[in-house]
Amino acid sequence: MATANFKMIKGLEYIYVLRDEDLYAEDEEGKIDYDLREDNYLAEIKTSLKELNLSLDYHMIELLDGYYEGIQLYFKESLTIDDFNISDYDLLKEKRMVIYFMELIALRHNFKKIKLVSQASNGEAFYEYAK
Repeated sequence: MATANFKMIKGLEYIYVLRDEDLYAEDEEGKIDYDLREDNYLAEIKTSLKELNLSLDYHMIELLDGYYEGIQLYFKESLTIDDFNISDYDLLKEKRMVIYFMELIALRHNFKKIKLVSQASNGEAFYEYAK
């Protein structure tokens, strides 16, 4: 059974990803060299996310590894037991902010915007670049 490479975010029809060719250097023959990962680039992205997450109360943006390759920006609610009185309006307001912040991070670090075109019954997913 196949598995989708990237995890879709509920309520969004697109996600931001970096493919392996964006994360690893090429060797002399132009092939991806998996020993030459762009660690400084990833550290820069993680620093941006860490700073952003400090300003969020109920959500967290993170990097997820793709099932087969690449990474993606992903966000989730990070509510605690103390947050049970939060209003739906406040949650929605921050979610919109998170989506905006995620787009800023994606632009700053050259993430590609993709959308899920279809998914086979065996779980295999087909993506295309979104506009």
